[in-house]
Amino acid sequence: MGFILLMTSWPKLDLIEIASSADKVAHFGAYLVLSLLSARAAFPADRPWRIAAAIVAAIAVLAMLDELHQAWIPGRFPDVWDWFADIGGGVVGILLAPLFFQPAPRRHGSAS
Repeated sequence: MGFILLMTSWPKLDLIEIASSADKVAHFGAYLVLSLLSARAAFPADRPWRIAAAIVAAIAVLAMLDELHQAWIPGRFPDVWDWFADIGGGVVGILLAPLFFQPAPRRHGSAS
């Protein structure tokens, strides 16, 4: 999240105008990676769907705060469509997480 905040805190440069769709892809991808990393940190968990829901909720709130903070950055502005792309990336990342991070099987019995 720190990297995302750093990147969105830079004033927008007029040198290169990013296409609107490319901007949404960047938002989607950044929050997809954030949700994958969050899932990796949280899993395995006893209730993985609760943890997944909490991660998506946290991402939605953090993305909203990130969009709002851009109101004070020269050349940037809050955009609800960016927020939707952020949430979409977070949801897709959580859905893909089980493909990347399988919990280790639990051992039964003693080690003696």
